[in-house]
Amino acid sequence: MKAGTPHLVAGKAPWQTAHYVCRLARCACRSSSQKVLRYFLGALYARASFPQGGSRGNKKANRLSFPQRRKPRLARSTSVMRHTLTDNAQRLRREMTAEERKLWYCFLCRLSVPFNRQKVIGQYIVDFYCAQAQIAVEVDGSQHYEEQGSSMDVQRDAFLAKRGIAVLRYSNREVNEQFQEVCNDIANQLSGKGLSVTYVK
Repeated sequence: MKAGTPHLVAGKAPWQTAHYVCRLARCACRSSSQKVLRYFLGALYARASFPQGGSRGNKKANRLSFPQRRKPRLARSTSVMRHTLTDNAQRLRREMTAEERKLWYCFLCRLSVPFNRQKVIGQYIVDFYCAQAQIAVEVDGSQHYEEQGSSMDVQRDAFLAKRGIAVLRYSNREVNEQFQEVCNDIANQLSGKGLSVTYVK
């Protein structure tokens, strides 16, 4: 639409014409002509007779509203679930089991390769996670060897495998009685990913 004197729509009131032109302006390309359209539409709105209280002196009624891009928001259920998972992860960090504390403070936190405790991945929380190696380390208690716990672990592992994350599982007994073997296995898995593993005192 060329900037200049508008062609009023036949059979429509001035305020209806202004709304019609505003709809056309929304379809116009975003360029320097948009400033001209804003100026033109502002003048047209100011001179039009608005029904039900609209007038030239009512700035709020005459104000133009152009559509603005907004960032997409997460669904409420997704946002609430994410918030709940974060709270649970923070609680699990404070309430780590004795085996998790031993593996973390005596080995994982001293590695040159960074690990995260109680990391939220999708709808699950893994005990320890290395983003560089895409490896999750799980310390399983007795409940993981029951029928329900075992089936849930299978679903969790399948979910993580689709995202390229390998899961290393160790029982509480292995951490307590074969701690050095567990540490060596984790170090070998990290080295197999091409990472240089060193210990930081």
